[in-house]
Amino acid sequence: RVFFADYTPGSLYLLWLVGAVGRAIGGIGDLIKLPSIAADLGVAWLVHAMARELGATPRRALGAAAAVLLLPVSWFDSAVWGQVDAIGVVALLLGLRAIWRERPVEAAVWAAQFSLGLLFILAVHEAGHYLVARYHGIDRSPFNWRRRLRSAAEC
Repeated sequence: RVFFADYTPGSLYLLWLVGAVGRAIGGIGDLIKLPSIAADLGVAWLVHAMARELGATPRRALGAAAAVLLLPVSWFDSAVWGQVDAIGVVALLLGLRAIWRERPVEAAVWAAQFSLGLLFILAVHEAGHYLVARYHGIDRSPFNWRRRLRSAAEC
């Protein structure tokens, strides 16, 4: 049947899987909260990994991950309400990480999980870089995202 859903495609597949497991064991109950809690853990891990890639010390990276994980809004949203917002955040962070690693196709796949509008912006961005590079005969990626993000993290 036709209905409105404001969840990302990845979230809908996870919720379908939880529903299938719930039907098989006789009820969903708090099982519906597991994807959200797992996504919160994924966000914390990604924040740690991304901070390390940007040059943060292990202690600062762990502090950043702990701040994300222990933020009351985060665990209240997932563990208490069972909302799936963190799943979209995981996709967004993975897309951002792929952009600074200069992997536009991977970034597009993650962006499509988060927002089709973001996918369009990424496509226009990459097409512009390609056309400028061909016209001027320069390196295809004039913006070094990793360098720019690392210098922003040092501020």
